[in-house]
Amino acid sequence: MHFVIEAIGSAGDVHPFIGVGAALAARGHGVTLLANEVFRPAVERASLTFLASSDAEGYRRVTGDPDLWDPVRGPKKVLGWVMELGFPRTLDLILERVRARPDDTVLLASTLGFASRCAAEITNTPLVVAHLAPSLFRSAWRAPRFPGVWAPDASPRWWKRFWFWLGDRIVDPSICPTLNAERTRHGLAPVRRPFQEWIHRGDVVLALFPEWFGPRQPDWPVVRFAGFPLFDEGTQRPVDADLEAWILAGSAPIVFTHGSSNLHARRFFEVAASAARALSRRALLVTVEPRSVEGLTGPDVRHTSYVPFSRVVPRSAAFVTHGGIGSVAQGLAAGVPQVAVPMGFDQRDNASRVEDLGAGGCVPLSRWTLKRAVRVLDRVLSDPAVALAARDAAARIDPAAARDAAVAAVESASRTRRTQPDPSA
Repeated sequence: MHFVIEAIGSAGDVHPFIGVGAALAARGHGVTLLANEVFRPAVERASLTFLASSDAEGYRRVTGDPDLWDPVRGPKKVLGWVMELGFPRTLDLILERVRARPDDTVLLASTLGFASRCAAEITNTPLVVAHLAPSLFRSAWRAPRFPGVWAPDASPRWWKRFWFWLGDRIVDPSICPTLNAERTRHGLAPVRRPFQEWIHRGDVVLALFPEWFGPRQPDWPVVRFAGFPLFDEGTQRPVDADLEAWILAGSAPIVFTHGSSNLHARRFFEVAASAARALSRRALLVTVEPRSVEGLTGPDVRHTSYVPFSRVVPRSAAFVTHGGIGSVAQGLAAGVPQVAVPMGFDQRDNASRVEDLGAGGCVPLSRWTLKRAVRVLDRVLSDPAVALAARDAAARIDPAAARDAAVAAVESASRTRRTQPDPSA
């Protein structure tokens, strides 16, 4: 079989699909992965065929925009970039791949893999839709937690559905014009409110997280849970020797990161370094933007632009992140207390699930002050119940088994091939 994977997003969104693609390749399948050009090295190090769905300049322009992390403007910014810069090109690339091997191709799409969904309809190719976080599944029971949205579990279901409707009114103008223009070009009906149901339309809907992290709700679609596949190049890119020596030279540090694509995290790291020092703890600050940590480092506080979390976080005292699903999963797998400092997107919801597990705490970035940072860090570092919950979560995570389950789900889609003709042929 030949599997074409469309992975849209930052490192935390793309890396799990590299891991699944590598597992498919290990079983003898051909794998092509489409992502932004910045991920070419990581994909090719995994020995997968890479195609650029969008250019690196566009990625850097979006990640360099401070509006990216605004709870309302951020999603519109990302969706507009995906549609305008990547969607038409990606659709053409996927159609070319499918038509080159029409009888043995299966598509695997991440949440924002709109091109794969359209290509599956155009060519009647089997499609697996994979979501990395529970917040992608809307529910009028346990509704996802989003910044600025007040929809507690006890509120009426109509009230929760109202917030979904309002969210669609905000983001759909960034998606539907370009999406439906391409659909019309290929003889497909237009889509309304794509995040309502359309993003779940596949032969298999796959959750790349465990059910104990995001329990199935009564109004979810039929979904197969694989677990966290966890891929961060820990074997291909070892820890720098100087950093390794620093880690071994003292007490376990607190590891701080605020996302691989966040170039505007200066205040986060200022508070982080000060809080660690106030608690007499060492700190490792992880960011690709050196200006975010300028003047903050010293013998007790170190900066690195990249480190494989799977090699470092298990040796940390705590893991403080933005709450992105990739970072949260790595923290749970490491079995250490976590603190999430969320901004937008799925981050607040992921943080709430860590809190539900008892494995950490949450302080929104808007409230991330030295006093609050010291308080929450002192609590998660000193509470035996938090440490126990973190270890219990780690004991339930098996990345290899998760990748195997994902591979089995993707392979099963090849047996659901449809027989309708290709309307654009």
